[in-house]
Amino acid sequence: MANTRRTVSRRRFLGWASMLGATSALAACAPSVQNPAQPTQAGVATVAATPAPGQAATPAPKEVIRLEWWSQWGSTNGEACKKVAANYMAQTPGVEVNVLLQANDEKVLAAVAANEAPDFFNMHENHPAYAMRGALTVLDEYISNSSVIKPDNYDARMFDTLKYCGKFYAVPAPEGDLWFCLVYNKKLFKEAGLDPERPPQTFDELRQMSDAITRFDQNGDIEVLGYDPLDGMSALLPAWCMGWNTVWVDENMAPKVNTREHIEFAQYIAGYYRQYGAEKMGAYRQAYTGWTDPNSGFFKEKQAMMCIGSFMPGETVLKCKPEIYENFGITWWPNKAGKKLQNGTFVGISMFSSCKHKDEGFKFLEYVCSDDALYTLFKEGGVFTFTKSLVKKAQADLEKLPCMPGFVDTFLNCDEFYPFQMHPMTREIWNRWGKAIGEVNFGRMTAEQAMNALQAELDQVFAPMQSKLCPA
Repeated sequence: MANTRRTVSRRRFLGWASMLGATSALAACAPSVQNPAQPTQAGVATVAATPAPGQAATPAPKEVIRLEWWSQWGSTNGEACKKVAANYMAQTPGVEVNVLLQANDEKVLAAVAANEAPDFFNMHENHPAYAMRGALTVLDEYISNSSVIKPDNYDARMFDTLKYCGKFYAVPAPEGDLWFCLVYNKKLFKEAGLDPERPPQTFDELRQMSDAITRFDQNGDIEVLGYDPLDGMSALLPAWCMGWNTVWVDENMAPKVNTREHIEFAQYIAGYYRQYGAEKMGAYRQAYTGWTDPNSGFFKEKQAMMCIGSFMPGETVLKCKPEIYENFGITWWPNKAGKKLQNGTFVGISMFSSCKHKDEGFKFLEYVCSDDALYTLFKEGGVFTFTKSLVKKAQADLEKLPCMPGFVDTFLNCDEFYPFQMHPMTREIWNRWGKAIGEVNFGRMTAEQAMNALQAELDQVFAPMQSKLCPA
């Protein structure tokens, strides 16, 4: 698992597809993706001018269907969305798709309130918040009649995350990936005297190896960082819940963030900031960004370890130099019980209930879910969507990606697939949790004080919505 540059065999990838539910005749059972049908103009009345005697009638001009697709992405991911839209328009006369990038939830919610919502939005696991408000189109009938979006082409555990209260509110695009692995830089391990083929297996080892790697310059500032617990996917609450075998909402969908486990991992996170200095960590982040940004500490070989998802391999080859990513290794995200766990979901595109051209709109969504479009998003933007048919189509490309074999292993060999909890307060809970962790990191509150205060805040926010969690 630690050696990520080994060749991914055809057997491994077929095994991966099999885990998604494929048979040995993978190509035969993959959905047939055809060019989207040209939209009809049912329900649109047109009036033709009466021709003069002897003149042929002039056909009435067809109405142009205009669709708005908003995405939180920018950079290469966003440009890939534009490329997909352009490809669709080239083969679908009479349809225009405008793509707006870097549209956040605040902008979208304001548009919804003003009755100016786009037709589609990349939800990033937040469709329950919009569904609860009645702002989204229920897609069950569309999906059940689709010749492109077939449930048996997806992992059922990930496919179900497109639902909220038992109904589909999003489609499986433009990205569907695994969320949690620990990637590391073997070169920095060697420089610190660590075995590059033995990455950390527990949270205690993660801290010990981070301490061994982290070094400071003559001014006392961080020169090389071992690990930042709030960089990459471990900046998100579910990473720690999975690591500590707990949840962040209970069986009644009520937020639950002040358990013993939550207090423990808040203390664990704060330990790094107290050891290295919270202000020094802040200064380091001003010098080096995080995640898979081209100027991230990890891509600049100034940070040795990061928790990240399977979008990382594709983005790495677009943003990082080969001589750097040849040193990357990958292992499981640690778990307190010693289990091998993985988790995943789709970004998901939702169609707003205010969309004026729902049938034509869904045809576009089908196209975005097609192998052709998903392959474009992968090649142009680096993001990959786990489907049987796309795994087969992109096999040759996937074999060459740094760390991708490790992600394949976590999918094939995990002890459990940790459930992704869909909730209308997802962003609210995660954002407030991040602020509470900051209070602990800077020593303004103890972990227990911060988590109890956060629980009280969330209880107050959750109480009035409890009776209307699921739309009628």
